[in-house]
Amino acid sequence: KRANFSHNEISEMSSLTECWTELITLNLTENKLTDIPACICKLTKLKRLYLNGNKITFEGVPSLIGKLQNLEVFMAARNLLTCIPDSLCKCGSLRQMDLSSNQLVALPASIWELKQLTNLN
Repeated sequence: KRANFSHNEISEMSSLTECWTELITLNLTENKLTDIPACICKLTKLKRLYLNGNKITFEGVPSLIGKLQNLEVFMAARNLLTCIPDSLCKCGSLRQMDLSSNQLVALPASIWELKQLTNLN
């Protein structure tokens, strides 16, 4: 199951998980989000999360994002990230991660815990 909300003016999303428990792909590319809604962390079947072209900051990444154990693709290019939280490195199935065109100054040492990661941009 997929939900594509790309190229809109979305600045906030909440309480979306109650109806979308079977969601596999969520595309929120090119919106106006400043954070990743914490309720996304309840979408335990989520495999692909696209957040490119928003205004997401380090503080906007929920600490529970590591609960997304099935997450394989995390795309967050063109945001305002200065670093990524260790909790993202707990997503053990992560294979692809795009953090290009952010304001990154360092990656956490825990990035090496992502044993399945084959593509880091």
